Amino acid sequence: MQERKTIRNEVLWSAAYRANASLATKALDRIKECFKIAAKQTGTVLNRNESVIFFEKSRVGGYVWPWKYDNAVFLNWSLLQENEEHYMSVTIPHEVAHIFAHAYLDSIGKTERHHGNTWQRIMRNAFGLDPVRCHRMDTERAQKSIKSFTYICVCRKHQLSIIKHNKIKKGLRYTCVSCRSVLTPIDPSL
Repeated sequence: MQERKTIRNEVLWSAAYRANASLATKALDRIKECFKIAAKQTGTVLNRNESVIFFEKSRVGGYVWPWKYDNAVFLNWSLLQENEEHYMSVTIPHEVAHIFAHAYLDSIGKTERHHGNTWQRIMRNAFGLDPVRCHRMDTERAQKSIKSFTYICVCRKHQLSIIKHNKIKKGLRYTCVSCRSVLTPIDPSL
C-alpha cells in the first residue's frame, strides 16, 4: 500500500504567495468551511488536517490526490487571483467533494469514475451546486509558456518542443512525415 502524505492544517507558502497572504488564508478558510459542510451532509468523518497547496502555470483550476495527500486541495494560484469569487463558490467545493466522494467509496470498498454519481450527489446535496466537470475560466495568462525550436526539412518549417530538441541534441533523428527528410535546426548553434 502506498504511503499517504499528510500536510497538517496549513498553507504551503512560497515567496509568490506571501505577497497575497490574505487570499491564501481565505482559500484555506473556505476549504475548512467546505469540509464542515460536506461532513455534516454526508456523515463522513475525516481527520481534520485540511490544507491547500498552490501551483502555477497550468490550465487546471484545481485537483486533489486523496490517495496520496490526506485532505490537501491543490489550487492554481494564478487562476485563483483572477477568479477569486468563482474559486470560493465553485472550485473549492468541487475539489472538497472529490475528497469526500473518495473517502466514502474507499470506506465501502468501491470505485467509480472521478466525476461519478457519488461526487455529483455531494455537489448537489452538500453544496447546492450543479456537478460541472470543467471550469470555463480564461486560462490564457495562467498556462505554461512552452519554448519551441524551429527546424526545417525539404518541404516546410517545423516547431519542436524542448523535449524533442534535447533528444536531437543527444543524437536522435526526426524525419518529416510528408517528405521523409531529416529535420535540421534553422539556427545551427542550438
